[in-house]
Amino acid sequence: MGRASAELRTELSRALRDALPIASAYVPVAATFGLLATLNHIPAWIALMMSAWIFAGAAQFMMVSLAAAGAPLPILVTTMMVLNARHAVYGITLGPRLTDWRTRDKWIFAFGLTDEVFAVSAARANEWKPSPPYEWMLSGTAYTSWGVGTISGILMGEAVPSALSNILEFALPLLFLALLILVSSRVTDGIVAGLGGVLAVIFAWLHRESFGLIMSPLAAATVGLLINRLTTRRADA
Repeated sequence: MGRASAELRTELSRALRDALPIASAYVPVAATFGLLATLNHIPAWIALMMSAWIFAGAAQFMMVSLAAAGAPLPILVTTMMVLNARHAVYGITLGPRLTDWRTRDKWIFAFGLTDEVFAVSAARANEWKPSPPYEWMLSGTAYTSWGVGTISGILMGEAVPSALSNILEFALPLLFLALLILVSSRVTDGIVAGLGGVLAVIFAWLHRESFGLIMSPLAAATVGLLINRLTTRRADA
């Protein structure tokens, strides 16, 4: 009994140590989400529920942006599912290492399997067999830090003067623009991004914002796919 308790304490302390870098990064990002959600007039309880139930930074930021633009609920749900589809790959990757886990334990761990938690878990799985206590402490610490950050951001948003909040509302579009620039490394990426932006402006000018939220990215992505295929064919010729 004493040996089992000592091993459990060792696993939990190891997981906490591995989780601290994740938590230190999650708090400011989640605070930014809470702040932007508040500035975009999303009720605090909805922002908290998003962090509690969705627990996915990219999806939450995108949902705030779409909600601020007046997107309907089906668009919000579809966008969230598309953005989070990559998590299925995480589960497939780690699944063979969790064959002796109970189904309930797998479901609990799957909920907290974010990008960063997956990266740490996959690296540690090469060193030893993952255990539920380790993974729960790792993902639980990350989850808690995300909630703390969200609450902090909401409180900051409620304390911001109205004059300053009007300026900070531009922070969300600027955030996505910065992310777009960082991930755009090819000419095709720039063409797709530019086309999507132009189409979005046109639909907004026509007062068809909700329709534009669907058609603009689909049309731009289709053009990007065609360009990639033409480029590949020319390279093979």
